[in-house]
Amino acid sequence: MMPYARPIQYRGAIFINLIVAAVMVGVVFAMFLPQIIDANVRTSMDREEVVVSKVKSGIATFYARNSKYPNRLDTASLGDVSPENRFFTEVLKNGVANGWFKVSNNYYRLAQNSSYYFYNNKTGDFREY
Repeated sequence: MMPYARPIQYRGAIFINLIVAAVMVGVVFAMFLPQIIDANVRTSMDREEVVVSKVKSGIATFYARNSKYPNRLDTASLGDVSPENRFFTEVLKNGVANGWFKVSNNYYRLAQNSSYYFYNNKTGDFREY
């Protein structure tokens, strides 16, 4: 009868397996990272379009009710928007409380991508400048 032979043990084999697994996870993550970032950019652009569309609609509603365009879109102070310093309150029921920066009375900037918007109170036009 032959004695039971023990399998040859490789020192560090488990460590090598862990390294290979980590590299594989890193490669998969690197493949999907651009898509994740692009999705975040698209989402912020969609939010921008929604706010701009609502502001334009609010301007049109104000004009329909008053036969004139609002002199300004809000009474907020210059600087960052906040819950205490809401923008577009003259044309939106609750205004906007994040994501925008007021440059001057009729100039606004979207915080994350530096798009500037101008409101012309003579024509009611609110557009990217």
